[in-house]
Amino acid sequence: MPVIRFFFSPYGRFNRLSWWSLQLSIVFLVIVMAIVFVASVMAGKAPDDIDPDSLATDPAFALWVNLAILPLMWISFAAAAKRYHDRGKTAFWYLIAFIPIIGPIWQFIELGFLPGESGANNHGPQPGSRDAYRPTPVAAAPQTAPSNAPIWQKGEAAAPKKKATAPTPAGGGPRTSFGLRGA
Repeated sequence: MPVIRFFFSPYGRFNRLSWWSLQLSIVFLVIVMAIVFVASVMAGKAPDDIDPDSLATDPAFALWVNLAILPLMWISFAAAAKRYHDRGKTAFWYLIAFIPIIGPIWQFIELGFLPGESGANNHGPQPGSRDAYRPTPVAAAPQTAPSNAPIWQKGEAAAPKKKATAPTPAGGGPRTSFGLRGA
């Protein structure tokens, strides 16, 4: 799995070890960035000269939040979506975290401690299995009816499309002009 897709894509599956590793890495990164930011603000100032209220309105602080914290929030969401996929659920279960008090506790227990489905499911092969690293051939996919086809045609092979041909004039020869003139 490419690194960008590993971090930013909400598609696929994560096992518990991958989820815990990523979450702890994010927490560590946020702590390091906070220490660096506070150290840069405090550089050359006495501790008594620093006003905590001015940090919240500081444009550098807002820029730091937008450039660092927001991408980390997306990475955390993508990891949670993959973990829900491993549990056999959709990423909409992430919304449970917005229920006060019980939601974040439920999400933490479900994502961090409960095992995923064994074997492949609708979201991909089991993480860590040999199938997870095997690319799926695109050309080998069978031609099936389109998804908007009637239910009785789903799963059947699609009929080959006939190439449209221009009608020929009554004489049987090729058409020499456009429209009815000259026919």
